[in-house]
Amino acid sequence: NPLEPIEPAKVTGNNMIGNNAGNLMFAHSIMRTLLCDDMSVDTIMTYREFSDKEVDYFNSEYECFIIPLANAFRISFQQELIYLRHLVERLSIPCIVIGVGMQAKVDIDVNQSFQFDGEVIRFVKAILDKSAILGVRGEITAAYLHRLGFIPEKDYTVIGCPAMYMNGDELVVKEPVELQRSSKVSVNRKPGISAKMHNFIVKSSKEFDDYMYIPQGIEDLALLYAGRAFQKKKHPKLHATYPGNVEHEIYASGHEIG
Repeated sequence: NPLEPIEPAKVTGNNMIGNNAGNLMFAHSIMRTLLCDDMSVDTIMTYREFSDKEVDYFNSEYECFIIPLANAFRISFQQELIYLRHLVERLSIPCIVIGVGMQAKVDIDVNQSFQFDGEVIRFVKAILDKSAILGVRGEITAAYLHRLGFIPEKDYTVIGCPAMYMNGDELVVKEPVELQRSSKVSVNRKPGISAKMHNFIVKSSKEFDDYMYIPQGIEDLALLYAGRAFQKKKHPKLHATYPGNVEHEIYASGHEIG
């Protein structure tokens, strides 16, 4: 809940960002859109099955179930998608999905079969039984759902990432400016990107005096707030330039922000 202040130790200890702080952006944007004087919004985690008692409570106490998702159509999210479907099928209130996407490369051929096709079909059908239409993040996801047999602008529509609507229905796009060495630049990384990308980020960062590194992953935050270094066993191929301990030059120079 964006209105509830939470201590960093609780955030990192209980992984209250779902591994990635970026998950808060689109969820908070949706909540900000929904909140008004006579509205109350509660949040739940959906990585488990819910009891009949819990489902009965949801049906009796709430008017709608909003489901903000990101790259949910992927192999590693199948189990949570099943949990979500089971919950939706048992709810009698409207269930609305906002901004779901498929995890794939930009040049993916969506006409091929994927391991998660069956579960995606079952999930989308469950949502459409409780909702007018599905909001998807982009054209690749739209093409994927079309291949699965769903109808554009009837079953789904492209709305982009909900984070774009954080400040209302007017998305302000700033005019591009020529970057100078004194320009303020935000830098972001995660362990799993390619070595080429790591090297590019490091090289680009050194071109600016006033860059700020913003930790995004749960392990990055644990390092920032608790000093817990990245474990070699978990990240045996961690790039040599990655800020995985407090001795790294990014932390030593004060370029990180939390």
